[in-house]
Amino acid sequence: MRTPGTTTRSGRPPLIDPLGREWVWDSGDLYTHCGMAVPADWVPQQNRPIGEKTLDNPNYDPCDICLAGRKRNVTPCKPEWNCSHVICARMHAANQRP
Repeated sequence: MRTPGTTTRSGRPPLIDPLGREWVWDSGDLYTHCGMAVPADWVPQQNRPIGEKTLDNPNYDPCDICLAGRKRNVTPCKPEWNCSHVICARMHAANQRP
């Protein structure tokens, strides 16, 4: 795991927003965090936890800072769909019985 302030393989250091979230370079001018991507000059403006619609979207895997103590209301995909959502995998694993 990288620590804040270390340089990524791209040679570009991660950016830290006002909430302390680390944004890593993705491509071009985009930096990503928890599945979200914004231009580098937007990172300093990211001063709120993610919105409710993003929170409930299984395409995002929010960290504790992004969750901000809230619970997610995600309906998991069906197991036969073989989705790659982290939240769906956790929910299906919790519902499996030995």
